[in-house]
Amino acid sequence: MLHDILASHPDIFMSRNKEPWFFALGANTQAFTGPGDGQGVRERDAYLNLFANRGTSAVVGEASTLYLASPIAPRAVQQEVPEAKIVAILRNPVDRAFSNYTQHRWQGRETLTFEAAVAAGPERVSSGWAPFWDYRAMSNYGEQLDRWYSHFPRDQIKIIFFDDLISDQGSTIADLFRFLDVRDMELSVVRGQVNAAGEPKWSRLHAFLRRSSRSKRILQSVMPRKLSATLRAEIDKRNRGEAGQPSVEISAQLTAGYQDQLALTEYLIDRKLPPWLS
Repeated sequence: MLHDILASHPDIFMSRNKEPWFFALGANTQAFTGPGDGQGVRERDAYLNLFANRGTSAVVGEASTLYLASPIAPRAVQQEVPEAKIVAILRNPVDRAFSNYTQHRWQGRETLTFEAAVAAGPERVSSGWAPFWDYRAMSNYGEQLDRWYSHFPRDQIKIIFFDDLISDQGSTIADLFRFLDVRDMELSVVRGQVNAAGEPKWSRLHAFLRRSSRSKRILQSVMPRKLSATLRAEIDKRNRGEAGQPSVEISAQLTAGYQDQLALTEYLIDRKLPPWLS
């Protein structure tokens, strides 16, 4: 959502490749091996080319969610772009982990239960799957922010609570624009939607649409490309069922595990967090 909002601002250029992951990959040339894993942009020239059409935009950016949790991204960004402004969105860590899981379920990439997937996370990543398969670790905000604050001054890091972005988007975005030193804009110009995932109501239809090349060829053979993409999106919307909730047991387990992380987060950002784990 935030990527689309920023891209709507006339003074901001956001890369069309929303999540190139460049600074989180470093010298790693090994392909990620998880089901449907993206590979990111690994070549410097290819990364710089993402911003070749920036024109006269005062601000350029991208939105790689892997950067917050990456152990190498803070130093890599600091070395390449020491004046960079960093924006991190934090949400209830259990909700973030479960949302990560349900998104993979919706994409047809996750077959385990949430409990089993959480337990399998470290082994999956150590065997070569992309980092976001470790649902639990991706929500360890304290240790993640500690790395960023050790490489950037506080006035170059902006922390946004997901709760504020949803409940008071206008004020939250206006504050972000001030941080980025771009002109304020009316919210109606920069609307965004929250990504949502859930279990498909019609699994066979969903599986067909996920076979992107075949479904795209069929739809584009009878209608223009833009209209076929719109139709696919509308079908997805109508086919989306409830995402459900994690069990009480796994929620309690994760909640207990995140207490120290959130205490460290509050200390680092010098702000009280929303009552996420109460």
